[in-house]
Amino acid sequence: MVAIVALFLAGALLMAPQPSSIVWTGHLMPQFIGVASGMMMGLCYGIGSIGAAVTAVLGDYIGLETALLISIVPVFLSIAMIILTPYREA
Repeated sequence: MVAIVALFLAGALLMAPQPSSIVWTGHLMPQFIGVASGMMMGLCYGIGSIGAAVTAVLGDYIGLETALLISIVPVFLSIAMIILTPYREA
């Protein structure tokens, strides 16, 4: 039962930043808000499913713990991208 609650909380926390990400992309492309939000949602779901599949395959070959540690690398890359993206006043 604890695992189910933990999975629910993990899923909710992972999806929590998505609305703000969609708004952020709308600010980056104000003339194409629909395209920006659609691209952001598609990229979130697409990259997430590809990442899960790659982590599963890596887990089969090198062990799940090592595969999960390797899956942290894209998080650091995305943090670097956020820091390097220029801020623009609305």
